[in-house]
Amino acid sequence: MPPRKPDDGLPAELSQSLASILAALPTQLAVLRPDGRYLYVTPSAIGDPEVRQWIVGKTDAEYGHRRGLPVDVAVRRLNAVRRVARTGEPCSFDESFTARSGETRHYRRMLLPSFASDGEVEYVLGFGTDITEQRHAELAQEQSQRMESVGRLAAGLSHDFNNLLTVIGSICDNLRETLPAGDAQTDVRTMRDAVDRAAQLTRQLLTFSRQTPTARRFVCVHELLRGMTPMLQRLLGEQIRIDLQLDATRTVVKIDDGQLSQVIVNLATNARDAMRGRGTLVVATRNPAWVAGGTVDALTDLELTVRDTGAGMSPSIMARIFEPYFTTNAERSGFGLGLATVYAIVNSNGGTIGVTSQLDHGTVFTIHLPAAAEPPSPTTVERPNIARAITRVETLLVVDDDLGVRVYVARGLRRAGYTVLEASGVDDALHLVRAHEGPLHAVISDITLADGDGHDLVAQLRTLRTPLPAVLMSGYLTPEETATVQDSVLLMAKPFGSAELLAALERIWESAVAG
Repeated sequence: MPPRKPDDGLPAELSQSLASILAALPTQLAVLRPDGRYLYVTPSAIGDPEVRQWIVGKTDAEYGHRRGLPVDVAVRRLNAVRRVARTGEPCSFDESFTARSGETRHYRRMLLPSFASDGEVEYVLGFGTDITEQRHAELAQEQSQRMESVGRLAAGLSHDFNNLLTVIGSICDNLRETLPAGDAQTDVRTMRDAVDRAAQLTRQLLTFSRQTPTARRFVCVHELLRGMTPMLQRLLGEQIRIDLQLDATRTVVKIDDGQLSQVIVNLATNARDAMRGRGTLVVATRNPAWVAGGTVDALTDLELTVRDTGAGMSPSIMARIFEPYFTTNAERSGFGLGLATVYAIVNSNGGTIGVTSQLDHGTVFTIHLPAAAEPPSPTTVERPNIARAITRVETLLVVDDDLGVRVYVARGLRRAGYTVLEASGVDDALHLVRAHEGPLHAVISDITLADGDGHDLVAQLRTLRTPLPAVLMSGYLTPEETATVQDSVLLMAKPFGSAELLAALERIWESAVAG
């Protein structure tokens, strides 16, 4: 690179104001000698004037030792400056490090040579830009893309797994009707209970992986916590003990249960990281006493606390703990979104959340949610003996490309007295109905078929047979999506038992009559 002339045409008035101009630069600027020793830094680079004065004549290695800069970052800076001075070629790089405050910061550095009249590098100009917010946005986008991929995978696995559970559950229901009382019946009931627990796990997986509008309903917090405990134990590891202290008497809140589960999982994950894989996680509930108007009301809120025995937090970190993208966990792929999500969920449901912590004495998150005025009505479905269920003589069409599901759903319906036609897909179903000369009273179809969609199939069938009520099954559905009958179509989440399917048929026929 050719040398620059000493006279660069800078007006005298600007030359006199150069120090003020440099001080006003928003971008960090440092002027260094070829050996890496600082000659000048702007206030945007180092705010403390005493440190700016001290650093003159020092290298990044010395600066890092005083200011707590990681050794590898300081050495990389110093080597980069000396390389630019030696080669005369500019360079740029990004660096990340955890500040003394515990916050991870990200910077983009650019080093440019400044040549003397003889063509030698006289100074190295170092420019720095804080790209922390930009990096957070990039990380959030990467996390979103990863979660989207995980969501698609989870949905596919849930669908396939729920098909298997439907088959197993149907077999259990059929065995209950044929086996005599005794050990074999007990074993079948145990198997059916295991199917129900597995179905709950797939529903939780599906809820966590999807982005759908929330559906608030009455949730018993104690039941949810007990049901989540096995999953939480796997998440936390064997060296962390879970201690449930469930003392609340009013335990029902109105909230999306998937959101509440996410709050608990995020807090548990945060506690696991703070305890470094070993300790105790206490999850407690109570109904705190509030004094209002001279009277004490101990039942207006449900208080949920999550307490760990981890390292605790400093006041400076605790003040920012709910900020989006704020994280002290970058080395373990933290994105700073978990606690921000918890804060948003709690507030959107009319609640509050607070945190207390001491270094080396753990952390306590305290959530208050409005307690429901009335407990929810029981929603569990009692499985009656199929042989005692109301039998009908209607003809039904069962459509599913999974042979096991189709066979065992059809078998359960036949045991209840129905005539059942079976089809493996859209084309097969249309061909079968066109050839069928008798009546057709309802169709039971999977939504996702190898050669089409269950909704489209119902629409096509209704051009051939009308009215035609329908039950559409899917392993992708959550219970909230199966609550109502619309246009004589009921959505049904897999897995289900024969009794649930019989009840669903009754509902669509009642709806059709009422309509």
